[in-house]
Amino acid sequence: MKFDDVLIINGYAGSLTIAAAGLGLPIRGSYEDDAFGIHIQKKNFPKLKYVDRLPWPRQDLRRTLVVAHPPCSAFSVQTWANAKIHGHDPGRISGVGAAAFQCTQRVLKYAMEQNAAAVLVESVTGALEGARAIHDGYAAAHGYGLFRILQNAAAFGAPQWRERFWAVFMRDDARMRLNYAPEFVVLRDALGW
Repeated sequence: MKFDDVLIINGYAGSLTIAAAGLGLPIRGSYEDDAFGIHIQKKNFPKLKYVDRLPWPRQDLRRTLVVAHPPCSAFSVQTWANAKIHGHDPGRISGVGAAAFQCTQRVLKYAMEQNAAAVLVESVTGALEGARAIHDGYAAAHGYGLFRILQNAAAFGAPQWRERFWAVFMRDDARMRLNYAPEFVVLRDALGW
């Protein structure tokens, strides 16, 4: 499947924008729901179309790849641990009922209602099972195939053990091919020691 462009949602300071630009992909815009960290992205990509807050514009995304990094605190081990330490009820701030996870649902609803060609949502590994039923529901309701990918930044040349989960939603008629060639780098090499 070929895409005309990429729409970034919740790119914050711009890591997804940097990745898309590095791949030479045309970027339709960067949309946020609360403008968190967007000032940094704007300094690095001043000509990009930004939508800092909801609502996001209605548009045809049939040939657009939507890549999103909504807040992942709803499934973060740190959220659970901090809630327990501070005497809060972890159930109120974690899981699919948490306010932080509502952003993921807004992203999926928006992208799929605009008929996005594909939607990639990055999160922590806890979302793999924690959000499974929600992800399955959106895929089924909107006619998307769903692929789940676990990856680690360490396998991509970053000297950091950072596991991540990607939910990849693609139109049912789309095929996905992955090329995976791990490249591990130790901190000593990255710093040039």
